[in-house]
Amino acid sequence: SGLKIRHGALYPLLRKLEEKGLITSQKQKQGKRTRKIYTTTEKGKTYIQTFNEIFNKTFAGR
Repeated sequence: SGLKIRHGALYPLLRKLEEKGLITSQKQKQGKRTRKIYTTTEKGKTYIQTFNEIFNKTFAGR
């Protein structure tokens, strides 16, 4: 069924990722609501790629 994250955990995590420069956010008006759209930065993409490489090397063949 996938990973379930509560709002109380998600938004602090997004703030930390943004503070570290791994994502950026932009407010976008949709009708009467304002939404925050998150985008992965180049630094974030590099981090994800490095994490995946380390993870795959560590757990390959298990």
